[in-house]
Amino acid sequence: MTHCDIKLSNLMLEIEDTSVLSAFEEDERSHPAPRKVIDSERTIYASRTFRHPKGYSFGPLVLCDLGEARIGSSFPYTDIQPDLYKAPEILFMLDWNQNVDIWNVACVMWDMIQAEHLFDGRDEEGYHNNRVHIAAKRTGLASF
Repeated sequence: MTHCDIKLSNLMLEIEDTSVLSAFEEDERSHPAPRKVIDSERTIYASRTFRHPKGYSFGPLVLCDLGEARIGSSFPYTDIQPDLYKAPEILFMLDWNQNVDIWNVACVMWDMIQAEHLFDGRDEEGYHNNRVHIAAKRTGLASF
């Protein structure tokens, strides 16, 4: 299986200390989060933070959102992956395989270590462009 959409927002940390969830429920019962009702059909709730688990430890990393996942070993070109993390096969509009996920993992790791994207790929109008992405020159790599 190839995920096709590995990015920071699709990575979660498992909560091993389930008392965090009980505390969250109790907080909501005793002090409900602010909310607003839109058109009497939809309710939007304000965010509420979890308390940190005991010992500040979280469980293993969990990959979520398998909506773009593909099963098989190779595929004809399709526009997959987030623009910032597009693998070379996708930028060049070639057939691809599970190696595109390896590319995504490396780009996500870069983002986590450097706190900035390795590639941008936006043209002068602010839209992602494969040609601009391919031609991008990275500056400041010597510090890495």
